Amino acid sequence: MQSPPHRLGLALLTCLALLTAACQTTSTNPGGAAAAAHEQQHRRAIDEIQQAAANPDPQLRMRAIEATQHLHAHAPTLVAQAVQDPHPAVRYAAWVTAGRLRVTELEAPARAAAQNADETDFVRAAAAFAAAQMIRPADPDAPPPVVPAGVDLGPLAGLLWSERAGMRANAAVLLGETGSPSARPMLRDAAKRPTPRAARTDQTLLELQISEALVKLGEEDQLKALRLAAYSKDDEVRVLAVLMLGRLDDQTMEGALLGFLKQDPQELRLAAAQALGHMGWPDGLPAALKGATSDLERIRAQSALALGRAMTAIPATDSVHDTQARVAAYTALDRLLSDPAASVRLSAAAAVLEPAP
Repeated sequence: MQSPPHRLGLALLTCLALLTAACQTTSTNPGGAAAAAHEQQHRRAIDEIQQAAANPDPQLRMRAIEATQHLHAHAPTLVAQAVQDPHPAVRYAAWVTAGRLRVTELEAPARAAAQNADETDFVRAAAAFAAAQMIRPADPDAPPPVVPAGVDLGPLAGLLWSERAGMRANAAVLLGETGSPSARPMLRDAAKRPTPRAARTDQTLLELQISEALVKLGEEDQLKALRLAAYSKDDEVRVLAVLMLGRLDDQTMEGALLGFLKQDPQELRLAAAQALGHMGWPDGLPAALKGATSDLERIRAQSALALGRAMTAIPATDSVHDTQARVAAYTALDRLLSDPAASVRLSAAAAVLEPAP
């Protein structure tokens, strides 16, 4: 995709006026010095993810394993260790990551885990997803098999009928990533069946996950539901819908996302910044920089992800505005890599390592 024209000039001037301390830095290191600084930042990010993968907190271990998909050569070892983690949430993340990375040496263990009656249902579902992904064609343009040969997606399909909306949402996400058209009827059927005793917001979030999965499987008309949800009165619903529209590169929503940068709550502004970055627009950088100075840990963590996306969207020119933008984003991410909160450091590490879309 061609890089779109951008309006970062005025946005960055606003940032410099409001956030002088956050944006101030020495002029960017020229030539090899700049490359060395960025390489050092990447090494710090890799170290942070590896340390988090060994953290006593299973929530951090789970998030670290999810971030290993950006570690390239380091990833298979960490994932192979994590599929044996004592906590099921970590094992779930490990099998999902193994599938996304196609860690083929884990194909046999994945099949075994998917059929292990002693394993939790959601971990068995993730293992079934991993086994299916490992036998898909390596060519991304090749059509996926309607039903992956030799792989039983039963555990994954079964999770789609869980009494817990969160588990059903996880199943929808993974079915969307299988690329198999055979998943469409299951997802459409699931969308018609409310989750027993689920809160209204949880049910709506589940429906959004199903719609996103169907879009990934080729049903473009499902984008309408996501676009409508971006204007929901429920902030949690709006934030998720905006992030999905960014991941799906729905360029028709660019104008709306630019408007969301000026709306409350702050989580919505940051989601819009991240979504615009996915689409190749750096206009959310000022919002991300402001969020990076928040007193709230969750806002700083979300800001790190928005910063990473905005930074990848800054045009690679030597103009004053683009240079200032890169320096501001780099400096803010560097600071977040040293944040007192481990969750913020992990988000910053993932942002540093996540490749441009």
